[in-house]
Amino acid sequence: MTGDTLRRLGELALEGLPGPRLPGIVLDILVRESHAAGGLLLRAGTVVARQGTAGTEPAGDEGAIELLPGPEPWHLRLVGGPAPEDGALAAARLALRMWELGTALREARLGERLRLWELDAIRTLASSIVGILDPETLGTELTTSLVMLMGVRRAELLVGGTPEGARRVAVFGRPPSDGTDAAAAWREGITTDRLLARPLATSSETLGLVLVADKEARTGSQPFSEDDQRLLELFAVQAAVALENARLYRASLEKERLDRELAVAAEVQAYLQPPEFPEMAGYRIATFRRPARFVAGDCFTVSPRAGGVEVMLADVSGKGVGAGLLAASLQSGARLLAGLDEPLAETAGRLGRTLHETTEPHQFATAVLVRCGEDGRVTFVNAGHPPAFVLRGDLRIEQVDSTGLPLGLLPESAWTERTLILRPGDRIVLYTDGLTEAEDASGEELGIGNLAQIVAAAAREEGEVLCAAVVERVERHTGGRPFTDDVTVVVIERTPAG
Repeated sequence: MTGDTLRRLGELALEGLPGPRLPGIVLDILVRESHAAGGLLLRAGTVVARQGTAGTEPAGDEGAIELLPGPEPWHLRLVGGPAPEDGALAAARLALRMWELGTALREARLGERLRLWELDAIRTLASSIVGILDPETLGTELTTSLVMLMGVRRAELLVGGTPEGARRVAVFGRPPSDGTDAAAAWREGITTDRLLARPLATSSETLGLVLVADKEARTGSQPFSEDDQRLLELFAVQAAVALENARLYRASLEKERLDRELAVAAEVQAYLQPPEFPEMAGYRIATFRRPARFVAGDCFTVSPRAGGVEVMLADVSGKGVGAGLLAASLQSGARLLAGLDEPLAETAGRLGRTLHETTEPHQFATAVLVRCGEDGRVTFVNAGHPPAFVLRGDLRIEQVDSTGLPLGLLPESAWTERTLILRPGDRIVLYTDGLTEAEDASGEELGIGNLAQIVAAAAREEGEVLCAAVVERVERHTGGRPFTDDVTVVVIERTPAG
């Protein structure tokens, strides 16, 4: 082996050219060194360089000189001439090994740059879709970005909670989902040479599916690579985040809108319950009202009459806006009927028929109607409502129990009237079951008997103070936990001047 040959191979080893020329240069030096007619340089059985008359020789490692072992071994096959000297082979091995390291380094750098580019592309995508709330607009933006990002001819975005219920929000080209097993793609995705599909999954659910097909190439199309798969997975994560953010933001806006509407409804309902009542000869009214929600299903009316007053306290079945609207309707009806000179039982009948005709079958209202005359004569109709308490001046308590079914439960019903005399200083305490059904820490309800004891304990108080004292004592029973139902208390007192 000449010194020039060894020096040249050494230079190649030090240069480590990470390009396609080096294997051919090494082969050329080895062929000339051995004075062969030609030669082949193979890597993992594949010809990577040819020299001289070796173009007709078959590929393969059999009978060849091993240059480098490993997963992708290098072999040298010479045509004519002896094998190169050991020094030349050692230098060639070093050059090829350095070439491998240089190539691997270049590929690693390219991979690093590719990943940086992917991250930058995903970051740009995230910036472009911020604030897009409409699913179709968001889907179009995502799909357009995906086509440019991956260089595909077909792409599609499906959104929904299940494969069967998913809807197409954006598509480019012919839909890749046609003929695709959507259920399998939804669970774990699909990976083939021509089609990739990935679920748009959050930590708790799958929001949709993204599909791409037909990777562009100079010759038409090419198989999807592992880099393509990784890029689509990154895209699917970003798309899922965008869809989830849009959904949560829309839900937040909808909740805010609903809260505003409920606040307006609560203001209207509060307006229907005047904070002050007109002067009424012989009677004084005090109230306490605490809705469990924005809009209450409890309602009451106070309607002055000649020499007295008529009061209704009702509790509509259900909660929320529907119950609040029904309560407002019941209030209006009670106010209109309060001016009629008819028995109180007939007034209850009118309210009950109207309620039955204008509401769903499961809706009804418990109510207690009280008509107070100037002579202290008081008439009760209790339509399935908790008993009214009559608090006498000597602190005794009497109960006026139900005298018929709740209003609206049946198309026709009858109620009996209960009459008693209210003397100056006597009071009537009306309330809704938000008090009697208040639970303590063990889940035990307060009940009517315990509420009667609470009313008796607060009997020396008057007006609003009495109402507040009753509620405060019930709160002690619950341990300060919020009431789960609306709470309303109405106190009717016959004044000493009556």
